[in-house]
Amino acid sequence: MALVSDGEPPVVCRACGALEIAAWSTADGGDADQSSCTGGANQLWDVQYVSGPPTGPTNYLFVNINSRKCLHGAPSGSALYQVSCNSGDAAQVWKQHFKETSCTTCKQAKND
Repeated sequence: MALVSDGEPPVVCRACGALEIAAWSTADGGDADQSSCTGGANQLWDVQYVSGPPTGPTNYLFVNINSRKCLHGAPSGSALYQVSCNSGDAAQVWKQHFKETSCTTCKQAKND
């Protein structure tokens, strides 16, 4: 997954490819898929802080650099797509988890 945040250079998780918005879509509902890393703006993400410690996990929105839309999880958990950003939509808020490989993965936050 290629990520960019706070003006830092992109971080690429080479083991799992890049999360991109297919066909450079800028429309709500544009599909997200996994692809080989190209460094295109449709594979770059601004990771925006939503909430976090001391009372709970750190939560983020993933905003696509090309479309300025947010990554959204389908209710069934089977698909990812982009929509206009809304930090109050639990399907757009992601918890950050780290693996020992230093590869960042994210899981959809639950509205507890």
